[in-house]
Amino acid sequence: MASRGKTAVAVVTQEFESLAYTMSGNAGRPGLRVFVLPYPLETRPEGEVRAIARDHYPGLLQALGATSATVRAWRPVRRWPGTGTPTS
Repeated sequence: MASRGKTAVAVVTQEFESLAYTMSGNAGRPGLRVFVLPYPLETRPEGEVRAIARDHYPGLLQALGATSATVRAWRPVRRWPGTGTPTS
């Protein structure tokens, strides 16, 4: 992605942070941006995971190089529950 002028960020939990840097270095991309979330996530209650997501969202946007203008212009695609079909 970076070779095409696109920003790439690997999102990992703390458990896999060093592995992400090792793998990116081995792939010839030692400068890959790595965004680290707390570990573990899968054993935490949903509410706690959602709070972690909200708390880390601004940092992830920053790692991606998003500006406040691009964030304001972004509109999520709403989907019908359980179908994956976009709504209007």
